[in-house]
Amino acid sequence: MKLNTNIPKHTELIAKYISNEMNELERNEFDTIVNSNQENKELINTMKRDWEQVGQIPQHQPNVNKAWDSLFDKLQSENLISSKPQKPRFVWAKVAATIILLLGMGTFLLIPSIQSAKIVVESSGTDATLVHTLPDGSVVYLSQNSSLSYSKRFGSKNRNLSLKGEAFFDVTRNQDLPFIIDATGVNVRVLGTSFSVKSASVDDAEVVVETGKVSVTPKQKMLNEVTAEAGEKVTISVASIQKTLSSPTEKHSEKAKRLQFRDESLQAIVNAVNKTYNANIIINLATDKQPRLTVTFENNSIPHIVEVISKTLKLEAEYIDSTIILSEPNK
Repeated sequence: MKLNTNIPKHTELIAKYISNEMNELERNEFDTIVNSNQENKELINTMKRDWEQVGQIPQHQPNVNKAWDSLFDKLQSENLISSKPQKPRFVWAKVAATIILLLGMGTFLLIPSIQSAKIVVESSGTDATLVHTLPDGSVVYLSQNSSLSYSKRFGSKNRNLSLKGEAFFDVTRNQDLPFIIDATGVNVRVLGTSFSVKSASVDDAEVVVETGKVSVTPKQKMLNEVTAEAGEKVTISVASIQKTLSSPTEKHSEKAKRLQFRDESLQAIVNAVNKTYNANIIINLATDKQPRLTVTFENNSIPHIVEVISKTLKLEAEYIDSTIILSEPNK
């Protein structure tokens, strides 16, 4: 069995395992699951390491909910959350969109190693698009089996990052700090725009521009730099580079149907939903009152997404023509 943190039961088992809340029989059975798959081993090792970074968990009698309580209490003591969310009820496993309030899986995967100078974000092997907000406010939509790495000082002196695989970028404009991507077969340089990069090797890369202008530099030394604008695509193959018009099916909104978020702010989630599904959702909440969520939406309708968010966070949804406003209920 391959462990999947998008499945509530798997998430519950993992949290119980790494917080030592399993009895001997349960632990032996779970060890068998972990050892049956290399990806399972890597996932558990990563989570164990990051669990230790947020502190040691007190040992008590085994309790199914203790893993959640331990994590919530520790995050609150570290001022990572302002208040303790209610324990999740796994009814969301029966619907296409699964919301889990701060279960910690996103926190584990995004907390960098203390010794490391870089932050690494990796998408899963599923067909979900992982949405990640960078320190400068730019948003990366990471395709399956792809990874992104950048310095902890990203946005202060430069905006350089490395990409393996495929991603769509919605870049916050900054005239003084160009946004530079080092991909496997190409370097991309922009100031502020939206575009996708797909690079498997130096002989296989593609850049599709949706807005603005980008500079594309192949890593094959015999090929020249190319500038592409909105609606254009640059394709790099063996010893050649070609610029053509992109097709409507290559747009981000056509390709990213299943959105996955790990420990993202409510505003960041709404912004991504608006861009991907052409919605107009507005958050009428103070910044300090906006929770951080781990959530997956699987090609859902906008009313369904709004219903899931509003019911989970106890917000009111007001529909005004094509605009949806989420706010705290009147008391």
